[in-house]
Amino acid sequence: MKTFYLIILLLFLSPVFTFSQNLKDENELISSMCKEFQKTEHLSDSLRVQNTYSKFLPSYLEKI
Repeated sequence: MKTFYLIILLLFLSPVFTFSQNLKDENELISSMCKEFQKTEHLSDSLRVQNTYSKFLPSYLEKI
């Protein structure tokens, strides 16, 4: 019976450990995106956001 509870516990905890994201990577991404956003002041806001997302998010999403 103890084995059963241990298996159930591991099944619930495994996604927590396997899908966690690295905080350092997230901070680097946010910092890079903010710098890029500041560089493009001459564009409209919606275009700035779209360009920033398209430049940084695909490579980040491939990692996770």
